[in-house]
Amino acid sequence: MRKPVVARQDRGTKRARAFMDEHFSEPLTLAKVARVAGFAPDYFSKLWKREEGTTFELYLQSLRVERGKQMLRGTSLSVEGIRKLCGFRTRNYFHQVFKAKVGVTPTRYREKP
Repeated sequence: MRKPVVARQDRGTKRARAFMDEHFSEPLTLAKVARVAGFAPDYFSKLWKREEGTTFELYLQSLRVERGKQMLRGTSLSVEGIRKLCGFRTRNYFHQVFKAKVGVTPTRYREKP
């Protein structure tokens, strides 16, 4: 049987991950997700980095970009509509993050065979 503290940490990060998967299109802050997980923001940030191997912000960006990629390939929604549905506040930020993670802009990604 695991130690109670470790089990609680695991449950908290699983709750946080599930919450982020369901609410990725909304404005999410570290404090809000930490509250869902049941931890103080600073502690949650350290725990998240240890468990996931990345920061909260980078994980959220990756999650949103992956959903954007799915929508770009699987729907005829506009890039602007996809940006909004993925939770990116501005067009420039969406393009910047998408290109940094994927290597091409959202429009180019959609055009690729």
